[in-house]
Amino acid sequence: MSFFVAKWRLVALCVGAAVVEASILDGFAPWATGLAPQVAAPAPFGVFHDLRWLVVYHRSLPAFFIELVALLIFRTSFDTAVVRAAWPAGMTPPRLRRAWPRTLLFTFVAAVLLTPWVVILFGLAVVSLSWLFFSAIPPVLALAVLTNGGAVSGDWWRRTIPVRAIVWIALTFLVMSLCGVVVAWDRAYLAVPVAALGGVFNAWAWNGVVGAVTSERRSRRFAPVAPAGIAFLLAVVVGGTEIGFAVTTSRAHDQREQAQQVEATSTRPAEGPPVLIASGFGTKWDGRSGPWLPGHFNEVRFSYRGLGADGTPNAYAPTDTYLGLPALEDLMSSQVDALASATHQRVSLVAASEASLVAEAYLARTPNAPVDHVVLLSPLVTPGRVYYPPAGTDSWGIVGGLGLEALSGAIGGLGPVKISPSNPLFRSIEAEAPAIRSFLSCLPPGVRQVVVEPVADAVAAPFDVSPLLPTVVVPAFHSGTLGDPGVQQVVEDVLLDRPPPANGGWSFVHRVVSRAADVWQVPSLALGLNPAWTLGVLEGASDSGACGGAG
Repeated sequence: MSFFVAKWRLVALCVGAAVVEASILDGFAPWATGLAPQVAAPAPFGVFHDLRWLVVYHRSLPAFFIELVALLIFRTSFDTAVVRAAWPAGMTPPRLRRAWPRTLLFTFVAAVLLTPWVVILFGLAVVSLSWLFFSAIPPVLALAVLTNGGAVSGDWWRRTIPVRAIVWIALTFLVMSLCGVVVAWDRAYLAVPVAALGGVFNAWAWNGVVGAVTSERRSRRFAPVAPAGIAFLLAVVVGGTEIGFAVTTSRAHDQREQAQQVEATSTRPAEGPPVLIASGFGTKWDGRSGPWLPGHFNEVRFSYRGLGADGTPNAYAPTDTYLGLPALEDLMSSQVDALASATHQRVSLVAASEASLVAEAYLARTPNAPVDHVVLLSPLVTPGRVYYPPAGTDSWGIVGGLGLEALSGAIGGLGPVKISPSNPLFRSIEAEAPAIRSFLSCLPPGVRQVVVEPVADAVAAPFDVSPLLPTVVVPAFHSGTLGDPGVQQVVEDVLLDRPPPANGGWSFVHRVVSRAADVWQVPSLALGLNPAWTLGVLEGASDSGACGGAG
């Protein structure tokens, strides 16, 4: 209680800011209320909060720069007031005319340092690939550890980082994540109370950080830990952007290699129900066909280059996978029809990663497709949550798109898939975002659909838009399901109309991780704000398809 009395101004600032934002968001963007406590979080989390709103919610280049200036002024003023309110008793806080310009400079530096990771999270909202989350959030946490004293002291860059401050930064990340977990249970009733509690914690954290940075026991020797750490972080990122992805998907790579070896050596003849297997974008195939599933199925590989003159799928390269959704749907339609015609049976689809979009779009446009089973492995859950305009035009998210283009061009890609805004696939996702958002809630009559989702993909999409289809959660990373023996058994059970195994505790882990990760993503752009998005069913989809509507 003594803390609340002694630091009532600090508590009022932090609680008031969080409650005001939560109340406003509850009216026009309830899905984003979990972000509200972060508006008052210790630096640089507050800047990170502001930038994620800015990168989505600007409608033109002039609007972006106006909002950026407003952001810098607000964040500088708020952090200056909070730091002065948190200043230790018995010590004279810095004068406003000195503190405000210093905080403005730090806020600008923090914004510059955080911008690449905010752009990557913008890309995550475009394509829902979980490795983008893992590429962005660890560097953000590292920057928070390295720069947390910048809003407090002008000599933060040439001194050591207090251990107490590091602990408070770690606690802030955990508590803000916990706020997201709790708010997701019932946003209507919990958003404002949780924001208030989050604000109380932030006041406590600010008090701890300011106390640690200003402590008289702290060494004053020249030790530029922060600049050295930032330089090392940037060198690691620029020099090897795919290292993290390679580590997290090493198991998936080994499984795919094993599967390819089985394909190359197997002589088992084609038999059983026909199954078309489609791998994700950025993959390649040398034209060899063979069994991937352990059961007796007539397996055919989906080709991104279509069928040859003899009716067999063509080999394809990674660049062949970067077609727009309409063209990919046509390829799948022709190959499903060919397989159904050759076997005189309905076809089962097993689509991995981004290929799940193709399968779902195909079913949305073709409600009477000759398909009886669909298994979606590591599907993209509601991509197209933000927007960027075509080149040469001005609209929502234009700077986000320009940032993606610049970042992709500078480092040659953001992982195994080059996330370039001009890529036909991603442009088609943006063009048909309202329909695409609803794909995993589609239930075409007569088709059994099951989602096999890795627990790591829980970070890829907001909790409120998790798949509504029957879902089996497995302990794997994105695309780590392809070739996993346990997942193969699940696929076989679905294709043979057997009940899939229970999720066990992984479903609970998935829900918790999804709710916690939700508050570290960029907010979704409201569908009704963007005139480029046409609400309703996909062009060519039948009303009886129940799919393709706005989400």
